Amino acid sequence: RDIDPSQWCATSSRQSILCHCTSTKIDVSSVDVSAFDDKYFARSEESVKGELFEGDAPKPAIVSEKRKEDQKAVDAALMKVVGGVDLLEAYLKAKFSLTKNDKPHKMVF
Repeated sequence: RDIDPSQWCATSSRQSILCHCTSTKIDVSSVDVSAFDDKYFARSEESVKGELFEGDAPKPAIVSEKRKEDQKAVDAALMKVVGGVDLLEAYLKAKFSLTKNDKPHKMVF
């Protein structure tokens, strides 16, 4: 099973329930994220006006080719870093779940 980088990549917004919590630290200074600022993630004015109650059916999300290329570039750089740490790739591939009696605030990884 491959790692889905979009679940932990900076160019995507994901729910925190999907995150792997760990105390492992990796050096991501080699990943170029200088192009990602507030303007990159801002919505255009046209998409904000009247969007909430306009129309019956929800509009499908359209991802531009530039964003897809940006995602692939960041993914490739992150995978190089992740591949350099022993067992990190296997840890990220592992299924993680909690049961009723688990106390995540007391867990250490």
